[in-house]
Amino acid sequence: MTSEFGNVSDDYAKYRDALPQILFNQLTEQGVFFAGNQIIELGSGTGIISRDLAMLGAHVIGIEPSPQMIEQAERSVFGTSVGSVRYICAAAESFEVDHRVPIMIAVRAWHWFDRTKTLQNIDKHLTEDGILIIINSIFRSDSDIAQLTFGVLQDHGIEMKPAGSHSSASLRRNGFPVDWFEEWGQHRFQVVAEWQYEYALPYSHDAWCGKIRSVSWLTDIEEEVRMHVTADLMGRLQGHAALIHIPHQASVVVLRKR
Repeated sequence: MTSEFGNVSDDYAKYRDALPQILFNQLTEQGVFFAGNQIIELGSGTGIISRDLAMLGAHVIGIEPSPQMIEQAERSVFGTSVGSVRYICAAAESFEVDHRVPIMIAVRAWHWFDRTKTLQNIDKHLTEDGILIIINSIFRSDSDIAQLTFGVLQDHGIEMKPAGSHSSASLRRNGFPVDWFEEWGQHRFQVVAEWQYEYALPYSHDAWCGKIRSVSWLTDIEEEVRMHVTADLMGRLQGHAALIHIPHQASVVVLRKR
């Protein structure tokens, strides 16, 4: 299953959240250094993570198959960025660059890829002993606001299947399907570190509705329906605090090419 995120690129650019700074700090503690390094981000979307990496001094190539998402990324202002970012409109499975890089990263994207083809392509573009970082970040399903949101989506007949290849996973390890670890090992990637991190993010009612419009469950339905669904959600949020705090969970694995 794939989703066409280009359909929601405006909301994605405006409302999708960045990773908390502590995750970058945790990666540094594991020996992953961004400043001065060339990094390829797979599935870079609207450039949220690519820009953060550039702010840390990295020189980033964002690989993204959706022209609409790249258009949104290129509109964004870098401010005091000390690194650089350029984008290539291509799939993770088939992109090409003319050199190898020491670090690749995929954030909230690995489950959308053909993993075998992507790992084969990574092997062509990652240096020996290079680092591959896979991060997934989700809002927890057990909070009151999440449950309220699910109720609204169900009332509108929205199917809420796990995203991409998450839908076929039964056993998990630190939030990732267990079979992914087997695949990484088969393609000569050794786990250096893995962990999960819990955090909460504040949202206005409008921002939460905007984020929900950008999730995979709503990407392939008509815009009028998306707006109607989140208008209903906005109404049901009345009575809650103006700023709602949503629990999130990040899963991180750092792999080294052997």
